[in-house]
Amino acid sequence: MTSKQKASNDDDQTTTPPRVLSLLSAATEIVCRLGCSHLLVGRSHGCDDPPLITSLPIATAPRVDPNAPSAALDAQVRVQSASGGPIYQINNHLVTSANPTVIITQEQCRICAVTPDDLNQACQNLPPTAKLITIMPVSFDDVLGDVITISNALGVHERGERLVKHIKRQLADLNTTALSVLGNNPKPKVAHVEWLAPLMGSGYWIAECVAFAGGEMVHGYPG
Repeated sequence: MTSKQKASNDDDQTTTPPRVLSLLSAATEIVCRLGCSHLLVGRSHGCDDPPLITSLPIATAPRVDPNAPSAALDAQVRVQSASGGPIYQINNHLVTSANPTVIITQEQCRICAVTPDDLNQACQNLPPTAKLITIMPVSFDDVLGDVITISNALGVHERGERLVKHIKRQLADLNTTALSVLGNNPKPKVAHVEWLAPLMGSGYWIAECVAFAGGEMVHGYPG
């Protein structure tokens, strides 16, 4: 892709703005950080940041009680999963009426959020032109790659490149400051817990974020 083509991508919204349905909270935040919140036509039940998007129609709902105690919720999820059914229900009518041209979901964990399979099973009348963007990050570089993937899908490639560079600068500054404060002292031990009962530690890019901040994970590893 030439630089001229990239610049033209950033102008795509002036001709045919995409209609974006985000079914993942992290993706919704990325869309907003790219300055494209006005393109959103729907969201998942878990998308609540930034606050301006909470007025959008909600396309999904959990089939379990999200307010149950940790152990009880885990048991509900296991029963639902063992039955072979999806953890989330999708409002087919809402998705169809929103007429999205870009749908963002994930394939990292079927327990955590709606997956492409969930969407395909629940929504039989999706527009044939709708573009399904599926992200599945493992490392922090993958997360940054997802920023580029989403920016490309929205026609704002250059904004994505700028956002990635900004995040990298912020992390570099954070790491420099953390190491300066730490000096010759041992790195603080950090436990980042995703679930209390049963106890589940974080991994993937979370461990990298802890390292950027000068810490060392005690329950979870990168990747």
